[in-house]
Amino acid sequence: MAATRTRVLENLLKFKPKSREKRKHLYKNLITALVQYERIETTINRCHDLSRVAERMIDLAKQGDEETINSWITKKDLIPKVFGHLLPRYEDMQGGYTKVYKIPPRKIDSAKMGIVEFVGNDLPPLLPSEEELRKLKLEKLKEDRKRWIPINGTPV
Repeated sequence: MAATRTRVLENLLKFKPKSREKRKHLYKNLITALVQYERIETTINRCHDLSRVAERMIDLAKQGDEETINSWITKKDLIPKVFGHLLPRYEDMQGGYTKVYKIPPRKIDSAKMGIVEFVGNDLPPLLPSEEELRKLKLEKLKEDRKRWIPINGTPV
């Protein structure tokens, strides 16, 4: 009987806290929170690493590797969500299951912050649609024109 080996989580990480055990617990808790809430806010380095881990988790779910996913997620009641809810959403996609957004830095320590989310979730969008963005830019341009054009004509 061949020994089964779960895939190593740490090979996917670029940001590595010093302690190996702390690192494992940190990213297991982050991937669990991402599966549970489908959008979380953390530092930008952790967002990029978490995005890589989440993409790999979906790829492993497509291959049917339930043992590794079971070892990565701390709340075992979320495993059916991975196979029943997330996996059907991304069956036709070959990647790009997550999206990372940069947000303003944290006020306490000025750490660069970000938001990582699963693509196609039911949460309200973080960015306005292109039409709304176009309207906002047009309004800003109109305000700028009013401010810079003198009322009594051009000064000589």
